[in-house]
Amino acid sequence: MPIKRGIRYRIYPNKEQKALMEKHFGSTRFVYNKLLEIKSLMYKKFRISISEFELNNHIQVLKEAYPFLKEVNSQSLQQTSKNLNSAFNHFFKDGFKYPQKKRKRDNHFSFQIPQHYIINFATSKINLPKIGWIKVKIHKQLFKEIELEGNTIKSDSNSEFLKTIAVSRTPTEKYYISILTDDGEKCPEPESFSHATMIGVDVGLLTFATLSTGEKIDNPKFLKISLERLKFLQRRVSRKVIGSKNRRKAACKLAKLHEKIANQRHDFQHKVSKKLIRDMTFNIKFQKS
Repeated sequence: MPIKRGIRYRIYPNKEQKALMEKHFGSTRFVYNKLLEIKSLMYKKFRISISEFELNNHIQVLKEAYPFLKEVNSQSLQQTSKNLNSAFNHFFKDGFKYPQKKRKRDNHFSFQIPQHYIINFATSKINLPKIGWIKVKIHKQLFKEIELEGNTIKSDSNSEFLKTIAVSRTPTEKYYISILTDDGEKCPEPESFSHATMIGVDVGLLTFATLSTGEKIDNPKFLKISLERLKFLQRRVSRKVIGSKNRRKAACKLAKLHEKIANQRHDFQHKVSKKLIRDMTFNIKFQKS
């Protein structure tokens, strides 16, 4: 079975492109909620389950009723029906919660583009439908070995490599793209293991983790270190007038601190997990030798 990888890059859209992205965020959320209402109503009233194909037909009706939807990439809107259908499949088959409406206050801003985007590695830019060329910071190689024509790759002509792309925005006003790729590599064969090459991990409160080897990993407590600054910024937000620019600026500073704490946690957890995996790999190779 081939491996699919998701690689995240930061993008730097201009003012006009940011406005277009906001239209995509709002329109895809609006269409998702409308299709959820239609699907739920049809099942509750008539016990009829609407398929993904029928949901796409409802999108055309919504476009006629709400002309602003025509300004958005049509494939991004169709992707919402696919996501909604997937959510219902998880609800019926996997015991997930019933699909809920998407709300603006949840700070989950994203939309998907399945194809027709172009990446230029020479200029470090990406072309998104309806939005245009955007500067992207390619900090990590997309593919190990692939022949490119003119340093560009298109999602339609190389569909076996490039899959769906997701555009997102964080509460700190940073924009990212996540590219799903399939380079054709197969999953590696599972390695044999024994009790001698295994490591037990007990996550605790006083210490971050205690290993079966007796080693203890201290908890860095990033939240406790930034707690006073966090309280100060929260008070500043509460004192600002609701809906004002000053409140948005204060909320952005607060979001940046939350983002910093989250990044510190993720970085620490990745370093610990990498160390444990590296030690296990070394033990397996040592046992084989």
